[in-house]
Amino acid sequence: MKADSGRRYRAYPTDEQAARLTSWGHTCRWLYNVALEQRRFAWAQRRVSFGTTRQCAELTAARRELDWVADLPAQAGQQVLRHLDQSYRNWWNPAHPAGAPVRKRRGSRLAVPLPGQAVTVRRLNRRWGQVTVPKLGAVKFRWTRPLGGTVRNLVLSSDGRDWHVAFGVATGQPDTPTHPHSGRVVGLDRGVIVAVATSDGDLHDRASLTPGEARRMTALARRAGRQEHHRRESKAKRRGGPGPCAPR
Repeated sequence: MKADSGRRYRAYPTDEQAARLTSWGHTCRWLYNVALEQRRFAWAQRRVSFGTTRQCAELTAARRELDWVADLPAQAGQQVLRHLDQSYRNWWNPAHPAGAPVRKRRGSRLAVPLPGQAVTVRRLNRRWGQVTVPKLGAVKFRWTRPLGGTVRNLVLSSDGRDWHVAFGVATGQPDTPTHPHSGRVVGLDRGVIVAVATSDGDLHDRASLTPGEARRMTALARRAGRQEHHRRESKAKRRGGPGPCAPR
């Protein structure tokens, strides 16, 4: 089953882990760019097109010759090549909006992708979880929401300041049903009483509050009640009379 949903968490690698992840991120960017240029050159010079299988075999040879490439987990390198191949497939698909694959710049986000079977995810307590990565060990992350399914892939990424881990999760949920008027153009009007009204005359509104919104609504109602009580009591004191709760 393929991943059909994503989960992103703030990761907290140690200084040693962060340094190694940074090195891996640069290696992944180099590998993507080299593989892209190889495919461009082969097509421009000989009209030859190839995919992941050939490039994964060449990656194995490169790992034997270059120590810094061998330091990257083999699964991560293979995942980079799969991502490049998928970029080409998206470009060739007329129904997909993606354009031709482009090189990753040095200032772009560092990312280390891995397949789900290469890692182990475990929840430590209510607030923390950890993911065990090959050659890196256990990396802690903030458990801010349930995974909700089986991990199929992950990406450890950095924006230059913080690290994050994003999981591709297979939830097993059925696909969203297609609207009966799929393909037609309709206008949308957002309102207050009704959330959304379409030009076809359909009205779409939320049936009820979420559990979190219901708890907040209850808390606000209680706060409003307390404020009203204190307001009336203060008003009575200013007039010199007893408060609303004073015995008569």
